[in-house]
Amino acid sequence: MRDPMVCSFCYRGAGTGGLGLAVEGPSEAKMSCTDNKDGSCSVEYIPYEPGTYNLNVTYGGHQVPGSPFKVPVNDVVDSSKVKCSGPGLTPGVVRANVPQSFTVDTSKAGVAPLEVKVQGPKGVVEPVDVVDNADGTQTASYVPSREGPYSIAVRYGDDEVPHSPFKVKVLPTHDASKVKASGPGLNTTGVPASLPVEFTIDAKDAGEGLLAVQITVSGNRPPRWDGSCPPPFLPQALDGERTTPQQMAQPMRAPPYAYAPGAQQPWGPKVTATDRPVNGLDAGLRPFDLVIPFTIKKGEITGEVRMPSGKVAKPDITDNKDGTVTVRYAPTEAGLHEMDIRYDNMHIPGSPLQFYVDYVNSGHVTAFGPGLTHGVVNKPAVFTVNTKDAGEGGLSLAIEGPSKAEIGCTDNQDGTCTVSYLPVLPGDYNILVKYNDKHIPGSPFTAKITGDDTMRMSHLKVGSSADIPLNITETDLSQLTATVIPPSGREEPCLLKRLRNGHVGISFVPKEIGEHIVNIKKNGLHIPNSPITVMISQSEIGDASRVRVSGPGLSEGRTFEPSEFIIDTRDAGYGGLSLSIEGPSKVDINTEDLEDGTC
Repeated sequence: MRDPMVCSFCYRGAGTGGLGLAVEGPSEAKMSCTDNKDGSCSVEYIPYEPGTYNLNVTYGGHQVPGSPFKVPVNDVVDSSKVKCSGPGLTPGVVRANVPQSFTVDTSKAGVAPLEVKVQGPKGVVEPVDVVDNADGTQTASYVPSREGPYSIAVRYGDDEVPHSPFKVKVLPTHDASKVKASGPGLNTTGVPASLPVEFTIDAKDAGEGLLAVQITVSGNRPPRWDGSCPPPFLPQALDGERTTPQQMAQPMRAPPYAYAPGAQQPWGPKVTATDRPVNGLDAGLRPFDLVIPFTIKKGEITGEVRMPSGKVAKPDITDNKDGTVTVRYAPTEAGLHEMDIRYDNMHIPGSPLQFYVDYVNSGHVTAFGPGLTHGVVNKPAVFTVNTKDAGEGGLSLAIEGPSKAEIGCTDNQDGTCTVSYLPVLPGDYNILVKYNDKHIPGSPFTAKITGDDTMRMSHLKVGSSADIPLNITETDLSQLTATVIPPSGREEPCLLKRLRNGHVGISFVPKEIGEHIVNIKKNGLHIPNSPITVMISQSEIGDASRVRVSGPGLSEGRTFEPSEFIIDTRDAGYGGLSLSIEGPSKVDINTEDLEDGTC
């Protein structure tokens, strides 16, 4: 395009006549014709837009053979004229888990497909979104998942653009060592009592993070503060004062008083005083992060989290391209959560699963880690128990499930211990964690253990629980906790949720007949109408003998073709459906809940 197109016409022996030339196409084409004085002529024309042009040639008023000639015209592509710029390519600026972007200017390079590829430290390709700005530029956006060296390749047409691949060192999300604090309120020689003092915190070079400031005063008397910024504080004792600014990935619950960020000021974050969550964030809630073995082929994998309040949220699910997926979720509520993970709208093995959300600094014993939620047979499942700030006491662990699981516990010498157990059969495992003979929050935990790729057996477990409506007036479920006590007397946590009809209810799998006591508490105290009595009859207890199975997939099948059958549990009560297929090869099992007690 914009280079002359040249062609020749020979009319010797054609008799007397006039030569006519015309070019039709996406744009006007400048044309010139040169008579060669030998019964031929040379024609040049310059198209200005890509596309198909029709070249009409007549002689004596008639079209010559082959006319009109169709001439495809392509744009001239020059990848060396592509320019890439922006913070997403700037050294010392890119940080992990923070959205990054850069601009690709192709306005002078012609028209061609743009390809952007982002590779992480281990060569794993990470998602990138490219948006055409309709002005000759395109914006590429990505979120680096970890710190370390990244390679960003930009190709235009078939060629790399200048300086590609770009080498970017991704910094940690935040770096507390870059936070600077200064001012008279930090004078190490002392500050006057009963007079306001202040200090400044500069976090502009520390990356993305939430700021927490803890001021500890001897005698636990709180410093007075009017919420202004920079934060003044009023020392009320003559010794023992200290200030501790911290840059954190999550806001910190630091009794007696914690400080969390508000709007940005020229000197750094604004600080406001609170002992509760700020701006809708529950201070210090531990994020959920889990790697699940599952291979994505061509379908779509989706997730849904149901919070204790009944609200629904979407987790972030990433295909690691190595036969596993990473599920991440930033909770906004404490308590028992339930998560569905579906592939092509069908539960993957181990889904749905439950996980308990607690505060990072809760002041009591907590447990966290993937081994409390999910695991694979014949591979150690690991979690951590934190006993910091819990006082003296004894820790006890027990695991109940389809197989005996050996438990190992390592004292990390920092108030935490790492626990591992080895399940050898798939199924649901209950993990009991007690401190001073009392269950810690979330205990007993339920871990879904699935089969590994070395087993010539395909296993699928679909949980089915009873949803029982309750007569309570509370609307904010995030402030509530629920437990159920069956006739055997063993108290277990249950899921408090908002049912489809809008009423509040509990969800659990009944295993015993008789009277069950449901305790619903707010801030450790029973709400009105609690405890509530729920009767479970024999018909509601899971009975495998009443399950009916039918369909052609039970008697015959063909390789590489789906085999189907129906499982009817309508008369079998509540329980978990477990399905496994053994044979010469591992098979993919897909289930579809028909919402009528069959699948």
